[in-house]
Amino acid sequence: MMKSPRAATLSRPMLASACAGVLALLGSAVAQAANIHCWTTREGVWQCADRLPPEAAQERADVRNRRGVVVDVREGAKTPEQIEQESRKATQREIERRQRQEQAAYDRMLLATYVDEGDLERARERNLAAADGAVALLERNLATLQTQREALQVRHADSRGATAEGLERDITALERQIATTERQLGARRDERDALARRFEADLARFRTLRTATPR
Repeated sequence: MMKSPRAATLSRPMLASACAGVLALLGSAVAQAANIHCWTTREGVWQCADRLPPEAAQERADVRNRRGVVVDVREGAKTPEQIEQESRKATQREIERRQRQEQAAYDRMLLATYVDEGDLERARERNLAAADGAVALLERNLATLQTQREALQVRHADSRGATAEGLERDITALERQIATTERQLGARRDERDALARRFEADLARFRTLRTATPR
């Protein structure tokens, strides 16, 4: 009967040599895989190290492999100016987002309210006619008040004593009414002009929407 062959064994020197070789290979792989950190100091000096030192913890650093290729970027602490700038940008983006939403809602209203350009133009004429009527009414009221004041001023010039004092009070009251009416008239005229501009803008926007929207 044949005896089974005995398992091959390594002598102690051979085993030590093999372990050393494996450790050397592992060490080489670890060294190749290790990264370095590179940063610019506050003095403007470019530095690199295996680890980021505490004094550079707030600085921006590039993480590079042993071949010098950037594999990661570590952002440094932001300055108050950078924080303020980012806040302003975020606020502006929010304003623009809301403006887009409001414009989209207004566009839907235009398309839902008016059938065509003629419909919108007729609405403009009706609204402007009403605004012109309000302006004309105030203009007539103002002219009437001014005429009354002139008549009182003529009477006051020929009056004396208590009559003159009474006329002065009446003139003062009329002047207050005239000032109030003038302010109202100015506001109505401004509203009328704003209304005309709004309808012009609506017409232009409506044309754009109808061109872009398939019928």
